[in-house]
Amino acid sequence: MLSQRFNYLILVYSLFITALAGVYNLKSKLLLVLTFSLGVIIVRMICVTIFRIYEKVLINLIIIDMLGKYHVFHLIRKETKRRKIKYSYANKVIGYYMPNFCFYTLLIGLIYSIVNYLV
Repeated sequence: MLSQRFNYLILVYSLFITALAGVYNLKSKLLLVLTFSLGVIIVRMICVTIFRIYEKVLINLIIIDMLGKYHVFHLIRKETKRRKIKYSYANKVIGYYMPNFCFYTLLIGLIYSIVNYLV
């Protein structure tokens, strides 16, 4: 579910970036502000669902980890320590960093377009 929502976020974000490039060529400042506003609202709603799912995934992983030797996590951890493998958590990138990047880039663009519209 987290991956599906993340893919949907990337799709919507790229669609708004493409739409903004088209609107920018029209030289309409009001239309640019409206497109950025709509993009910020929709991307933020998707980000909130991703944050909620990310928290649920973390809770599920903690519960599964508490099962101890009765689950495969114990064996994986034992094998990675034996081989001294360093790995990072991709869930944090998908569930936190990328949604915030998408939202804040659109928000910065919205602020810039509002300032440009008012000047």
